[in-house]
Amino acid sequence: MVVRRLHGMQGMNVWYAITMAVCGCLGLLMLGFISYWCFKLRQDKRRRSAIIMSARGGMHESSHLLQRASLDWPSSLTSATLPMSSSSTSLYLSPIPEELRSMCSEDDEFDEANRDKEFVRDFCERSDEYLWLDKPALYMGKDRSKRMYLLGRASLSHLTSARFGLMGDRGRFTQLLCSIFPTTALQDKDVPVLRAYFHYVHDTCPHVLPVLDIQLMAPTNKILVVTPYVPQGSLKDYIYHRCKTAMVQIPYHLKYKRHGCGTPLGHSTLARYGRDILLGMQELQHAGLPYHQLHSGNVLLHGDQATLSGYEAVFFQRSPPTTQVETPVKLFGQLFFEMVFGVEWSPSRLNPNGTVSFGSYQPPTDVVRDVFNAIFQPFQHTASIESLLALPLFQKDPVPRLHRSFARRDPFRVDSGTSLPDTTKPKLPQDMETLVQAALDWSNPQQDPMLSHHHVVVQAA
Repeated sequence: MVVRRLHGMQGMNVWYAITMAVCGCLGLLMLGFISYWCFKLRQDKRRRSAIIMSARGGMHESSHLLQRASLDWPSSLTSATLPMSSSSTSLYLSPIPEELRSMCSEDDEFDEANRDKEFVRDFCERSDEYLWLDKPALYMGKDRSKRMYLLGRASLSHLTSARFGLMGDRGRFTQLLCSIFPTTALQDKDVPVLRAYFHYVHDTCPHVLPVLDIQLMAPTNKILVVTPYVPQGSLKDYIYHRCKTAMVQIPYHLKYKRHGCGTPLGHSTLARYGRDILLGMQELQHAGLPYHQLHSGNVLLHGDQATLSGYEAVFFQRSPPTTQVETPVKLFGQLFFEMVFGVEWSPSRLNPNGTVSFGSYQPPTDVVRDVFNAIFQPFQHTASIESLLALPLFQKDPVPRLHRSFARRDPFRVDSGTSLPDTTKPKLPQDMETLVQAALDWSNPQQDPMLSHHHVVVQAA
């Protein structure tokens, strides 16, 4: 009897222990849920307080980047009388503090942004090729004074998304990017020549993002530029694993703030993207335009091809006088350093004799080291683009890739086939060559800033 009673007590102790263990696990799960719930409440409270503090301090983004409707309320309205909604198709949003401070001004930056938006809308209404999508301004690029809007292409509805990569909901248009440069030295007589030059680049440079159209905003001395919209993002996004452009629109200074180290590109990706970049630089050089705008943010990725962009800024923006002009080959070397090691180039990486100081970083292979040795040679020797293309890393693959250039995908251009060698490409006309040279002289920061614009820019006949 005593033995049976002892066995029964042991069985009860086992079940009691199991029950207590289950209750303890449930208690821990409940405690974790309560802790997470309290953490979320505290996080939401901090977020609301941060929004209030930023509203008091005026730390919002510029108003032209946050437009989501026609915020054209009368300047006499105050924050207490502003309507939150309207019976019309336009939805009134609460203005940000920057707009409240400047609402009494007759002509402020917010009014200028609205005028630019109206100009783009009228431009689309007058055109048979573009559609106004009524989208908010885009957060793209380091220059926050350049406004960008999404446009649609309104013709050739029979073309599919394979032509350009991104179609509308009904397949009626493809998305384009409309950029408004703040100032320009161009005049009306220069626009036809520049438009013809961009068509020349479109036809002869398959590794360069084409400029589809330009329009001079005569009253404001601004320029409207239409280019293809590449939602896949840039090489900088690819290296630092930032969100794609089509997913979330984040300002440049916030998107790449404290990005740290990225992921180095693989050997095949280095060879593929490096060759595409060099070919684009060679094509622009043949067109008379050295590519001084080369950095990872201006290299756009479309599929598995790297495409150069931003070269049109030479004609519309002047570089600061303090900017040190590097040769395109040296800029490619700095970009190649970022591609190989996943970190941005810094001037401290350059030795006094012109060679690279790798420090704790070492090139993964000998062919990669050969590229650095060819670019950063001692005593300021500069390699050519052709000599870099002849290196083993950038030799053409035995299996050719599919044609991916914008010139071949654009539905408004005839299929140009494979890229033509420099010997068979059409020669740049004299008027275009003169205009390009004048633009290079004007944008050169070493030039006398007192020189007037009309002395630099060519007046085309």
